[in-house]
Amino acid sequence: MYIPTLIPQYPYIKFKKVNIFEGKTIYEKRSVGNDGELLDWQKELITKNRNLLLDNQVPINKIRFVFQPSFEYDVDKNVINPIYDVMIPIDGETGKVKKEHPEISIGRPHNLICVPLFTHKVENNYDFIKHMVKNTKRGIVIFIIEEEYGELFSGYSEKHHFSVDTEYICLINLDDAVEYYKFDTL
Repeated sequence: MYIPTLIPQYPYIKFKKVNIFEGKTIYEKRSVGNDGELLDWQKELITKNRNLLLDNQVPINKIRFVFQPSFEYDVDKNVINPIYDVMIPIDGETGKVKKEHPEISIGRPHNLICVPLFTHKVENNYDFIKHMVKNTKRGIVIFIIEEEYGELFSGYSEKHHFSVDTEYICLINLDDAVEYYKFDTL
């Protein structure tokens, strides 16, 4: 049995495209921070660097690793790259971020600071790290990475390698970062 459609289709009716978001601001939710899930290459790098530290009698209980040259730090909970949500204002017509409207943070820690890591060149990295671990309460953070970047047109490639055993080591004492933050916010 044939059942006719509920909305008849007439060839002479033209439909106008209606955009219900036209002229409106839409907020898009994005999660920020690190959920603790590591990729295989990150796990491998951490294991390699921990083993190097242990082989050189460096205590690793106050050492954390990051894969970017800066990170966010929750001062109150002592957490690196805490997870929270950000609502980003999007223009309904263009799909671009509307800079005149505020971003809304949900679950953002109260005392959240952005911490850049500093590059050091020392005689013995392991003695330097031992000294830092001995004199810290919050711990130290070390930047580790092994990536190769290539130029698309020139064919030139550059390797970025930071580790506990490289000539230059990139790290920070979290006590120093918090002290700078306290000084900066007075």
